[in-house]
Amino acid sequence: MPETKAEADLAGRRQDWGVVSTVSEAPELVVAFAAHALSLGAAEVCLYLDEPAPELERMLGANPRVRLVRCDAAYWAGLGMDRPWVPAIRQRANLKVELDAARFPWLLHIDADEFLWGPGDMGEILAAQPEEAGFLLIPVAERVHSGPADAANVFGGRFRRQVGGEAEVAIARLDGPAAPFLDQGMAGYAGGKSVFRSGGRAAAGVHLPDGAGEPLNVLYSHLILHFDGLTPAGWVAKKRRAIAQQPEWRSYPDSHRATRNQLAAVHDATDDAAAARVYSLIKELDPARETALAEQGILLDVELDLPAKIEAAFPGLALDFSAAALDRHVMAYRPRRDFQAVKHGLRAMLSRWTGRRPRA
Repeated sequence: MPETKAEADLAGRRQDWGVVSTVSEAPELVVAFAAHALSLGAAEVCLYLDEPAPELERMLGANPRVRLVRCDAAYWAGLGMDRPWVPAIRQRANLKVELDAARFPWLLHIDADEFLWGPGDMGEILAAQPEEAGFLLIPVAERVHSGPADAANVFGGRFRRQVGGEAEVAIARLDGPAAPFLDQGMAGYAGGKSVFRSGGRAAAGVHLPDGAGEPLNVLYSHLILHFDGLTPAGWVAKKRRAIAQQPEWRSYPDSHRATRNQLAAVHDATDDAAAARVYSLIKELDPARETALAEQGILLDVELDLPAKIEAAFPGLALDFSAAALDRHVMAYRPRRDFQAVKHGLRAMLSRWTGRRPRA
């Protein structure tokens, strides 16, 4: 049996994998994201810069295993399109470019606030997948806080696993007033993210392949650790962007009930402090709620050791991970001026006049 990484490669027991992400977050977060992925053995971290990021380019440019792609007007013109309005469409387009290039047998597509976590060598795990498997789904766990969020360390806290099926009802009772804002215990998204095989049979979506008839192939030993809302102010800003950019949000279907409730609560907040209290209600656990959830075995404590990983990947780079530092980079948004916005705005106005719920 091979004993070294090189011997395992020669024996065909390991396959290279890369990470691709479309980013517009604080440089500190993206640096930590890249360093963590590299520490897990990713052959490359490819970052599509959704907005100009000279500071980030300066920080990351010296590592040969990090590749940066500027998504400027020339880039989108090269793909034969204008910059798509919807972020998910931009993500899908960038992912397709990487999958078509097939630089590596496998490609993990996640956001910069998502960190892969689990035991073993991912290259060996991927090499063991059946040839017919076009993707491998990794479940999600979401960061929560023991009491108030730690303003000195945006990566502090614990993680809670999603819970579906019959158990979701019982867990919702433990979450109490926070339950309407959660889907399977998640405030961000439930389900997971995927590692895609290059040259797969189906078009790759943000989470799963589109229209794939193949069975769900889930890696239960690993998790995507989702820092949904790295800071309370960042989370509120994200919700306000969604409110401004998606006039149809009030007509979200019941499958998106939790998101709709989050947006409504932030929309109705009278000031920043009231909006931040929505974050606190959802993500900051009081002792009774934390104890109850812990007894269900769904809370995890994970040590990511990010300073050591950053030093290994980007020596001498000193970063401030306080909430104040990251809140300086809260992303602005571009006003939406397309036909869809006008259409949904008119529908929303009509629904207020008639009392009817607008169609999605």
